[in-house]
Amino acid sequence: MLEPPASVSCVPIHPLHNWSHRFGTDRVAYTPERIAILGKQAADTCSPFSLTDRIGLVSDAQNLGQSGYIKTSTALELIDALKNEEECE
Repeated sequence: MLEPPASVSCVPIHPLHNWSHRFGTDRVAYTPERIAILGKQAADTCSPFSLTDRIGLVSDAQNLGQSGYIKTSTALELIDALKNEEECE
């Protein structure tokens, strides 16, 4: 009988997010490490994130910081990563 691998490495080509073009009151509890990764992807000039996606990510990070699940500085680092944002609606 074959044994399952001890670990599986999965690196998605595109970022996974569940708020794309949706409206509601859902919040996503990202880890600080995941927020940093998503922030870099969102700040990229060829980002797959829409403006709505980026706003949702900032909102989630701010709420996680306010509720004590992550450091407030993590949310501020995300905002800093997006400081060159030029798109607006």
